[in-house]
Amino acid sequence: PLLHLYPYSYGCSYFTCLPKRWELRNGKLQDDQPRPLPDICAEIECPPLEELNTTGCGYGARKVNRTAWVSTMYDLRNRDVTSQQAFWSLFMYISGYNDKYIQIPMTAPVLSSVFLDPTTMKPENSACMSFYLGADYQTSPPSPLNPEVDTDKWEEVVVYYRAIGGSGVPSDEKWADEFDKLYTAVTAAGLSVDPERIMTAGYTRPGYGQQRWEALLLASRE
Repeated sequence: PLLHLYPYSYGCSYFTCLPKRWELRNGKLQDDQPRPLPDICAEIECPPLEELNTTGCGYGARKVNRTAWVSTMYDLRNRDVTSQQAFWSLFMYISGYNDKYIQIPMTAPVLSSVFLDPTTMKPENSACMSFYLGADYQTSPPSPLNPEVDTDKWEEVVVYYRAIGGSGVPSDEKWADEFDKLYTAVTAAGLSVDPERIMTAGYTRPGYGQQRWEALLLASRE
């Protein structure tokens, strides 16, 4: 499975708040700190975000305003192939394969939503990939020509996150570890999350400079 959410309990010293991480790689000390989000969003358009104060450590919190996104579903059982197909379906949409035949600038992040069985906390077979539609396309985005691609408005939501750095795409093991830590840190702070969805966010192009990926949990709406 993609991840497990174990009910571990760690002290606050274990969850240094989004720490700067160093490791020895190829005989050299590497800085694995995630690229700062303001630096990324100064170069590419990002959704309107508001960082929130947190009472615990090991996680960040932010409010995401009501925004329009373009999305498509893919099958986790053949994820290496279907996730690439999903990306290119969305990329074709912003490249002009829409009813207005207009090109829409690429934005950040690329979001992937994985849907969970709320009783087992294990992933179901389907997932969803989404691109944020920039400010110029929020009111009336062009309609997709691909029937497997949709645009929709996402309501305002609070998300909890942990940021990941490094030089490439995080492994499944790395994602599982980050979600374990995120879930434990958030619940230790007395917060509740949506039990049926987890999300990953890619803010940078893999293999090109300092990276930023995020593990995301949605705050419960109850």
